[in-house]
Amino acid sequence: MTATAAAFYASHRAGLFILHLCMLRASANWCALSDDARPLSVADVVTLSANSLLEHSFLLLLVEKLSGAVLVDALTPVRFYLLFWIDDLFYCCLHRFLHAPVLFRLVHAHHHRSRKPARGYLDAGNEHPLEQLAALSLHLAAVDVVARSLSLDAASVVLHVGAKAAGSILNHLAVDATFSLGCGVVLSSTYHREHHMTGRKNYAQFIPAVDRAVTILLSCSFSRCSSRTTASS
Repeated sequence: MTATAAAFYASHRAGLFILHLCMLRASANWCALSDDARPLSVADVVTLSANSLLEHSFLLLLVEKLSGAVLVDALTPVRFYLLFWIDDLFYCCLHRFLHAPVLFRLVHAHHHRSRKPARGYLDAGNEHPLEQLAALSLHLAAVDVVARSLSLDAASVVLHVGAKAAGSILNHLAVDATFSLGCGVVLSSTYHREHHMTGRKNYAQFIPAVDRAVTILLSCSFSRCSSRTTASS
């Protein structure tokens, strides 16, 4: 790792740590819920360390995609919300896929060891590296979709990454807190907490409408497949 890359790594880890601390301090003013926090194991530390390097690579690729992009323009708000919707749609589909029995046992179960997460980033980032790699790849795919359709500006991408990081930390705090960012985007600890506790609902991260839409589409697809199977037999 070159000196520049090392400095960039240190800066974004410091920024994430500061955001994590700010969210923890703010959570003292919110309604507290029960938790099942436990000490970090060696496996947890190894996983978080590996994922920090994946996040570093993701941010480097994001910076590369933003080279030559304008700082801000009239379409910045549109791109900001479009990034949320596309990214959450991709993630919702991935998340449902990871709940298939085999993949859940081999990959996603690591993240679900906590049914009532409370440690913010330490629980949010504590997922199998393969899951992290898939989620970050889909995030980059969402950025590509926006870039191809509306081009990119730095402000919308940076704001989306920051808001998503804050939302992910909030999702894994033992508090009852919900904040609407408008256009269907909701940062809600209780929404994601329901997923951890049941494992059968709320697969989207920040847009409940996305989860409902994917559920309806999957139900329709399943019904059609069942009808075709019945007709053929």
